Amino acid sequence: MHLKPLRKSLILLAIAVVSPLVAADNASASKVIAGVLLGLQHFPSAADKTALQTIEGDSSASASIKMVARAVSSISHSATAADKEQLASIAADDPAKALADIVIAINHVPSAEAKTALQALR
Repeated sequence: MHLKPLRKSLILLAIAVVSPLVAADNASASKVIAGVLLGLQHFPSAADKTALQTIEGDSSASASIKMVARAVSSISHSATAADKEQLASIAADDPAKALADIVIAINHVPSAEAKTALQALR
């Protein structure tokens, strides 16, 4: 598929803006994931997937945050059954648990209640 130059530039700009934010730490990664989920419309955009892949490759991110990023990256209307199973295994006292629970419950878009919780995470 050929992207128009403007669209391609916007995607690259989004990646350039989001990527430095992702690499900082779990709190920053959680904010990026929350932002992706707030804008989610059935599946993450190409720029969102790039930001999520950056989190997955970040050695300073926890295994739980990486698991959530991977699950969000593969959402297509909802998380896969395998991703839901993995996300359900995140401990209740893990900071990533709130994000995991939201991802498990997504059906095309986050619920109004989930969006409120995501706003608090940003």
